[in-house]
Amino acid sequence: GFYLWPLVFLVFYGQFFMTKSLQMAAAIYVSPMKYIEVIFSLILGVSFFNEVYTLESLIGLSLILIGLIANLFVKKNTLKTL
Repeated sequence: GFYLWPLVFLVFYGQFFMTKSLQMAAAIYVSPMKYIEVIFSLILGVSFFNEVYTLESLIGLSLILIGLIANLFVKKNTLKTL
């Protein structure tokens, strides 16, 4: 019970600031940043919960990151040409 309250507040403020950022900036820049939570989840899982990730999990994480970076560069170059 008591240990869940900090998590409730973190989730609330995370969603609040994500919504505010979508209101203030172009969605093509903000929405891909949502996938960075995968990196933070991996770091927190390894640091605090001693999680061990399989090779398949790390390959999946790498594919997500490659897609995120490629998406940002493609959209950035597309906007310049318009």
